[in-house]
Amino acid sequence: MTPRARLTVLLLGGSVLAGCAGLGSSRTDDPLYLSPAGRDSAQCTREHPCRTLNGALRRAAAGGEIRLLSGRYPDQDVNATPGGGDPILVRGADGAHVRVGVLTITGQGLELRGLRLAGWHAVQGAERLTFRDVHTSWFFVDSVSDLRILGGTVGPADSVDSQIRATDTRGAPVPRNILIDGVTFRDFTARKNPAVHVECLQFGAGEHVVVRRSTFRNCATHAVFVRSWGGTARVRDFTFENNRFGLVPGGYYSLRVVNSEPGTISHIMVRDNSATTTMQVDDGIPGVSFVGNLAPRAPWQCFADQRYRGNVWSAVRCGATDRQVGERVVAVAARDHHRRTGARGLAARG
Repeated sequence: MTPRARLTVLLLGGSVLAGCAGLGSSRTDDPLYLSPAGRDSAQCTREHPCRTLNGALRRAAAGGEIRLLSGRYPDQDVNATPGGGDPILVRGADGAHVRVGVLTITGQGLELRGLRLAGWHAVQGAERLTFRDVHTSWFFVDSVSDLRILGGTVGPADSVDSQIRATDTRGAPVPRNILIDGVTFRDFTARKNPAVHVECLQFGAGEHVVVRRSTFRNCATHAVFVRSWGGTARVRDFTFENNRFGLVPGGYYSLRVVNSEPGTISHIMVRDNSATTTMQVDDGIPGVSFVGNLAPRAPWQCFADQRYRGNVWSAVRCGATDRQVGERVVAVAARDHHRRTGARGLAARG
């Protein structure tokens, strides 16, 4: 055989072998599939889906995608963690009708998109999680960092809060780098246990936390309740901006930051929010600012060590640039969902 002929055979053989190696296997960038009737020993293809998220995550590569076929999925733990890199996207397959039970997550680098969950619990060890347009009844977050909740809804729920906290107050990591943006919290009631306080969102610890462009309505006792749970739990660098706080049936606060553990809370910004019930950050907390808000407020809630600028309150002016209007003006304006949030919205609509 001539050298040219040998070279041709080698090239053809290489092509044939490469083609054979690809038969019966899926590319690493192909979506993986789940079905309630699947098996985790399967290949996670649409024709042979896996059953659980862990089963698919063990096969997934960073930046990959997991799609859920129609059906009801049971409660499950999510602890398989691929290597670093881009997050793995978990969503329903095109046209699928999907409902998922409670997810308990210790994995990292995940984005859940457009799913309906009974609830979710991110446990210490989880990080780099995104919930985008997810609908859930409640959530718990324990000592998790780099968490984003973008869009979607939380609630209805009865006699339970959605909470962000440290796992314990004896040295567990404080939740850090938390963003809640464009979420609707609604219908947190206390029918089963009328004696308890029920909030749409409660913080027991956190650092570098932003809650913005979100709506809170029908939150039994408070819309948002913040306090340090003591010990090593800390609350620092919180921003609440451009939120709309609806009626609180229990009559307490739209936003309350409690100074129950002096020295554990600092630097709270409350900016451009609209509220139908008062917002209060307790006296004695350093670094507190209220800027451009529209809400009721009592004279005794103007604290000398807090900064007030450009707010519109009923019954009081806490700062030199604040405005005072009637209670009815504030109540009507704060309930108007066509109006922008905060004092700028009142000015824009007159």
